[in-house]
Amino acid sequence: APSRSWFDDNPRFHQVLIAALELPHMRRLMPERVLRVFGAALGRAEARQPGPAHAVDALTARELEVLVLLAQGLSNQQISARAQISMTTVKWHVKNIFAKLGVGTRVGALVRARELKLV
Repeated sequence: APSRSWFDDNPRFHQVLIAALELPHMRRLMPERVLRVFGAALGRAEARQPGPAHAVDALTARELEVLVLLAQGLSNQQISARAQISMTTVKWHVKNIFAKLGVGTRVGALVRARELKLV
């Protein structure tokens, strides 16, 4: 559990945390579990998962393409070859997909994507 010293010793951390809790595009700054723990410490324990319309709108066309390839069980290398993009770009898209869906793993992304009827 976070201690008060996190906030007292790191005043900028508090500002970044608040921004990450309130602004969807800032959520990727911290892992979801960190946001949950510190959000609860700040009394902001409500779920901040993106709703279906938000998640669909937030994913770019290329991210949706990568998500579909992920759902097919392809590795990053296979996605790179199939989508004709670099491995670095694949990793970037996967990272963004995770952040926008509020997950930390491929399985989590696929479960969330199925819930949202994205795949």
